[in-house]
Parts: sequence; C-alpha cells; structure tokens
Amino acid sequence: NAQERLRLRREALLKPPARRTEADVVQLETVLSRVKFVRELTMKTRMDLCKLTGYARHGAGETLFRQGDPGEFFYVVLSGSVDVFIRDPGGREHLVATLFNGDSFGELALMQEGNTRGATIVAKEDCEFLTLGREDYGAILRTQSEKSISEKVAHLRST
Repeated sequence: NAQERLRLRREALLKPPARRTEADVVQLETVLSRVKFVRELTMKTRMDLCKLTGYARHGAGETLFRQGDPGEFFYVVLSGSVDVFIRDPGGREHLVATLFNGDSFGELALMQEGNTRGATIVAKEDCEFLTLGREDYGAILRTQSEKSISEKVAHLRST
C-alpha cells in the first residue's frame, strides 16, 4: 500500500548511501523515475544515481537557498511544494514558478564551478527532497541535464 511504500522509501533515504541494499536502490529508482529528465537515463545510470542520493527535509516558509548563493546540491521534490523567486535589478523578488512532487531544481548552479544560484527557493509547505551533491551530480547527470537546462533558462528569462 502507499503508506508502506512511503515508509520503505524514507528508510532507504535515511541510510547512508554506502549502506543501501539492492532493495533500497530499487525503491529509490521508482521515485526518481518520475523526474522528467531522469526517465531518459539508462537503467544503470538511474541505479547508480540512487546509490548516491541524499535526503533533506525543510519546513514551510524555510528558504533552501537564495539567488546568488553558491550551488552545492541538486534537488528533487519528493513531497510538498516550493516557490521559485527571481530578484529583478531593483532588488524586488518575483514569484516565477511553483514546483511540486517529481520536479527538480538546482542544477543550473552545478553546471560549472563558480556558478551561483539563479533563483531563491522557499518551501511553500513542509517538504522532502532527494539531493545530489555537486561532485556526484557532475559525474552522473551533467550531460543529460544540459538538454533540459535550455528549457528552464528560457522560462526564467521570459518571466
């Protein structure tokens, strides 16, 4: 049932990546397969990704990061929703998107060393996330995500 799957997913996510079993990795793969660009990855790459992902929780109203901050993690929303704000040249922040379960963010700042966050992300409600650090992200996802980056950049610039 859904409650049991949620419990197993949380248990798998809370384990240090090196201690995850094959069953844990399979459980996490079902979650990651909901992410648009991850669906395009080979099964081996998705399984490798599941062996490295972390877990984070943030409460409603909590700022995950601010526009201009250095980027250290890529995020996938597991539960809850986040608002995306862009600061204009006058310093005013504008809501440009709300992201939900299965949506991802944070990859723009991980594409090159020295890149900073292009937006501020605030938890709209209590949220759970899969996370992937800069080094692991670069090793596994950079090539694939470059295909989806242009869509996000175009959307952010059009708002």
